[in-house]
Amino acid sequence: MSPEHPPDPTSASANPPYQVARLDAEHLAALPPIRAREAMPAKMREMLLPDQALYVAANHESKITLTEARISSSWSRVSVHAGGAPLLGGLPGVKHGERARQAAEHTRQVLTEPHRPAWLDLEYVPRLVPFRQPRALGGISGRSYVEPLSVRDANEGADEALRLSYPWCTIGQVLVGFGTDFKTVKWQGSGVLVGHNLMLTASHLAPWNRGPGQWWMRFVPGRRITDEPHGSSFVEQFYGTYVDVNDDPNGKDYVICRLYTPLGDALGWMGSRSFGDEDDYYNRRFISVGYPGYFGNKPAVEYDIDIDDIDNDGGGLELETTYLGSPIGPGWSGGPLWLWEGEKPYVVGILSGDEKDGLDPRRNVFGGGGLLVDRIKHGIANFA
Repeated sequence: MSPEHPPDPTSASANPPYQVARLDAEHLAALPPIRAREAMPAKMREMLLPDQALYVAANHESKITLTEARISSSWSRVSVHAGGAPLLGGLPGVKHGERARQAAEHTRQVLTEPHRPAWLDLEYVPRLVPFRQPRALGGISGRSYVEPLSVRDANEGADEALRLSYPWCTIGQVLVGFGTDFKTVKWQGSGVLVGHNLMLTASHLAPWNRGPGQWWMRFVPGRRITDEPHGSSFVEQFYGTYVDVNDDPNGKDYVICRLYTPLGDALGWMGSRSFGDEDDYYNRRFISVGYPGYFGNKPAVEYDIDIDDIDNDGGGLELETTYLGSPIGPGWSGGPLWLWEGEKPYVVGILSGDEKDGLDPRRNVFGGGGLLVDRIKHGIANFA
């Protein structure tokens, strides 16, 4: 199906058939890949080129002129005149909104549909490059959001994820900064495409409480160190429930972001899902992918994740998973918890952090439930 006519992500029944089997990594690895049916169109390839443009804040009446002066046999100087407006190396965000009304029910069976373009291979398990050390420190989350600058060995529970097949290419790194300084990253996390121009990430990563033009977010799918194989896009606006980085992990910690560049047209996107019965969460195994800071700005993946406990949280759900004592740490926040249903990947949660309640063991917390799907549906309805 062409990107001009993508599938309606809300058209499917709320009760589609799905696999009940607890598919672990071994079973997924045995499934053959599904190959692309056609070559990627030229305009899609162009969309995924690195963004080297300069931008200027201008209305439709502004006049931008270029002048060229030859200064040697090898060089020319090109001057850009934009009526005194500054040239910017990126696009600042213009709007964010918070929704006070919560979903009426904690647990509802609702979904949005994924989309795989015809030019992308589907692989159930990506080819992996091991990057290991013995298990030691914290879990896959970590609430600290400042980007670690040192590169340390990661753990045996996380491997580098392939960037060039579906749905792995829909997951990327989220970089956040202030003002028009597009080179200084204040903090970073992870995110996932969930619509043709929609990215889902953690609310505590979003730059709340800053006015138009005073913040920026950039989503880089499949980033590996400094390599950006699928281009990137700045965020125009985001919408969700305000969560501060110092708040406890919770079931509402996600925002839907509108991208300036519709990367989903070229890379596809994941669907989203919530179940009406908690047993549907407990009876499955899930996958999570993210960008832990000391994995060196590379994507990591964990398989065979079980949900151990579920708490209601004001319309959202806290999906609590086993805390393995793996030192994956800060930077994974915003990464998706997802599962395969046949050939379709569905996000069920977004990593919020980790917590320890009373005598319970420490667990990682993913925000999910019907409210997560509502956020994505809001984006589909209002950010097209």
